Amino acid sequence: MSTDTTTPSGGVDATDIIQNLKKQYEGATELAKTYEKKIKQLKQQVEELRSEKANQNTDMENKRKKPKQNERNMKPSSSNRFEILDETMEEDDEIQSSNEILELMKLHNKAEKNKQHKTKQPTIPTTTTTAKHQHVPPIKVFNTDSKLVSKLLSNELGKDKYTIKNLSQQKISIKLKEKEDIEKTKKLFEKSGTQYFTFTNKNDKLQTYLLKGLSVNYTPAEILEYINELKIDDLEIIKAFRFSTVKSKTEGKELPIIVIQLSANSKAQSLKEIKYIDGTCVNFEKLRRSGILQCFRCQRYGHVSSNCNMQFRCVKCNENHNPGECKMPDITNKDKLYCVLCKKTGHPASWKGCEIYQKLIKTIKERKIQKEQLDLQKIQQINNYVKTGISYANVASNQSHPNNTDSPNNLQLQINKLSNIVENLAAKVDALMSALSVT
Repeated sequence: MSTDTTTPSGGVDATDIIQNLKKQYEGATELAKTYEKKIKQLKQQVEELRSEKANQNTDMENKRKKPKQNERNMKPSSSNRFEILDETMEEDDEIQSSNEILELMKLHNKAEKNKQHKTKQPTIPTTTTTAKHQHVPPIKVFNTDSKLVSKLLSNELGKDKYTIKNLSQQKISIKLKEKEDIEKTKKLFEKSGTQYFTFTNKNDKLQTYLLKGLSVNYTPAEILEYINELKIDDLEIIKAFRFSTVKSKTEGKELPIIVIQLSANSKAQSLKEIKYIDGTCVNFEKLRRSGILQCFRCQRYGHVSSNCNMQFRCVKCNENHNPGECKMPDITNKDKLYCVLCKKTGHPASWKGCEIYQKLIKTIKERKIQKEQLDLQKIQQINNYVKTGISYANVASNQSHPNNTDSPNNLQLQINKLSNIVENLAAKVDALMSALSVT
């Protein structure tokens, strides 16, 4: 009898098939053991994480039950959120849950590195509420020696109430330490004839609104009287006057618009809620300025005449006269106009086409672009440290991020996935065993 094991058609030997099936069986069995070992490790990590979390919750609960020392000297609870956390009020639950999740992530990373370190619950330092420092705008002084200015301020305010910086031979800058000293200094300089200008603090700027819809026959005094009779709370009107433009002044016309200026602390919404005056429908619109502020006294940009004690300069001519005494009331003759800013004829100092104004606009735009670029760089730097796709709400609500493989929920998902793989491998092994039994 022949011992040839090949098939008549020249096929593969049955012994080779059996050997291949055995190798596949052994490989599948070995892979299944590997996955089972991995599953055991993952289950052990999950149990460790849950155990650590349970211990932390127990420690936190014990800390809450401990009587607080010096309870009599305890300060009343503040509206500051971090102070409330230290007093273990109920509002700390949201932040506490996020700290627990972050702590679990740290514990898992340390468990994988086989390091046994006890982690401490992060504590949030108590912050004390301090009074916000108020910005005091600088005062620019011209054509006066800094020694003389220092002597004036020292006698009036005290030596430790100010600092002086020389900007040039004819210009110095004064920085006051107290906001209350601004008016004292302004009156002192006006009395001594010192030329200066300063700026209005942002928090002290008046709110300006335009009243529209009434007849031109209504005077600002009548409007002011009508609004005051309403006795609206949190509404303080500083000034009321008629709105005008260069054209209306030149033509001698009055416009049916009244300017209402409110104090910085007034609630402007109360003013806008006035819909009728003497039965006439009206509306209040916030005045929005375009361009750069220009002083009506010295014609310089950046401040207003109420903060200026510089020498008066006419907007139309180069003559030395007092306000309102210009001998050139008609500005139609451009050849006689003179600009005190660029020292050229042909236009007034208020013309937006003046080269000085255009340079200022260009500088402001360049600074704005630089600021936007710096802000963009800061945002990019922050994004390098922030995980994308996860929000504070996810952490605070104790929800794990889908991409966070360190959370217990995702570890459980990995275990389930590996279990499915083992089941599939077991099915393949059964199929291989069936094939072996058939052969």
